[in-house]
Amino acid sequence: MSIFKNIKAIFIEPDPEITEDPSIQPSAKTGSEPTLNQTPENSTQSSKNITETNYPQPHVEEKFLNIFYDAMEKQGKEGFDYLEFKQSLTSLAKLSMDEQTRYQSAFAVAQTMGATTPSLIDAANYYLNILSNEEKSFESTLKSQMQKQIGDKEKETQTLKAGIAEKATQIEKLKKEIEDHNKQLASMQQQITDAANKIETTKQNFQASYNQIANQIKEDINKMQQYLK
Repeated sequence: MSIFKNIKAIFIEPDPEITEDPSIQPSAKTGSEPTLNQTPENSTQSSKNITETNYPQPHVEEKFLNIFYDAMEKQGKEGFDYLEFKQSLTSLAKLSMDEQTRYQSAFAVAQTMGATTPSLIDAANYYLNILSNEEKSFESTLKSQMQKQIGDKEKETQTLKAGIAEKATQIEKLKKEIEDHNKQLASMQQQITDAANKIETTKQNFQASYNQIANQIKEDINKMQQYLK
């Protein structure tokens, strides 16, 4: 039986602020590559320099959390480990007890299943490593997307600029062609800015999603080290 929904439940509660961006869809496999929108809206406004762009505030996104949950499910360990311990903590959180008592109560149950403090901490670090591997895979994918959507378009803009300079010296009949190329150049530069914004926003949202789960695991490790002696 899949524990994917259980993993999701023990790490995060439904949050109306978590958003879905239909232009970026992660695949179901581990190390998923985000499919970025290939055709940003054309604009006749003057394009801004990429380095001058103000990116939106990073936020946690459901699709990135699901990548992490899915990776932990697929690479989860057999038997009672950190995830089961985390689930016990989540259940006990509904009861009126202090944090130390909650950890110790969950640990008492864990001990009956053969768990120890070192084994729980080792398991927590194991899942933290899974998240880290997902982060590295995403960064690799991001570099590839940047080359496809920015690097190639920058080369095309250089070609267009050269064409514009050459045609500017030609006779009057080429004026219409020069005007058309100027429009293409403006559109291509806007596409570069839009693609850069999309990639940076995706990166920051992915990092925010990673941090949300990783910080919980790190906090649990610190508390297990503090309370479970």
